[in-house]
Amino acid sequence: MLLSCFTYALMGVFVKMATDSFNVGELSFYRGLFAVVVLGVWVLCTHHSFVTTHLKEHLLRSLCGTISFLLWFVSLTLIPLSTAMTLGNATPLCMAAIVVIYGFIKKRPTSLVLVCSAIAGFGGVLMIFSPDTNVNLVGAAFALGSSLVTAGSYIQIKALSRLKEPVWRTVFYFSIVNVILGAMLDFCLPETSLEISVGWRDILSLLGMGACGLAAQLCVTRAFDRSNMLVSTILSYSVIVFGILFGFIFFGDSIDLWMVAGTAVIIVTGVISTMSVKKLEEDPDSLL
Repeated sequence: MLLSCFTYALMGVFVKMATDSFNVGELSFYRGLFAVVVLGVWVLCTHHSFVTTHLKEHLLRSLCGTISFLLWFVSLTLIPLSTAMTLGNATPLCMAAIVVIYGFIKKRPTSLVLVCSAIAGFGGVLMIFSPDTNVNLVGAAFALGSSLVTAGSYIQIKALSRLKEPVWRTVFYFSIVNVILGAMLDFCLPETSLEISVGWRDILSLLGMGACGLAAQLCVTRAFDRSNMLVSTILSYSVIVFGILFGFIFFGDSIDLWMVAGTAVIIVTGVISTMSVKKLEEDPDSLL
């Protein structure tokens, strides 16, 4: 999960660099195309099969994931990278709410420690980034919407893992939907200025986005396949830490004591959740 967060944050850097030359539809298209080509060649060379008996589940997961990324890409064009990274990763809080609702519907007790850990982890995120009164509310809404949809995507990833679907196939179908929806969105969006020229910097940004996006998806899918869903979701807070570092390295963002304190809270909540999760994993009716 930590490797997924690292590559995801790095992908955000490349996406931010590419937003001046490409619209949201084009970014989704090229991001998915890179993964389709790489995985397609790998599957053909290793004689694996694209055929699945769980196409409906793949479609649902792929739609949730693609819509989440599209919302996040839009937010990156409206608000700073650090803000988009923060609001776009409120997923653990959304996940905690889903777990509570699920437990209520099933009339089953929910681990209070896990729920509190998720809430405390998001509190750590707020400590890192204090509220900005000048933030673009539309961009913030897109980022938060991305978090909510991502929570549904994570549940679908776990469901596919229970169906014994291989990680690469889940990522492949997700990337196919990236390409299709990206192309459709690009067709619907108004044409940008034809005077914009695409240079090597833009091409490298697309390649970096595609490579990091593929690596992030493979890692996050494997994480939810092999570990408890809520734990993996809470650990996804670490993407904020990587976002801070990349912001400092690439954009000269400052690092203060609030950031250090928030990072500590994120790590502690991850450890607590890991220690308290075993009983839920043993429950066959658990959402996790």
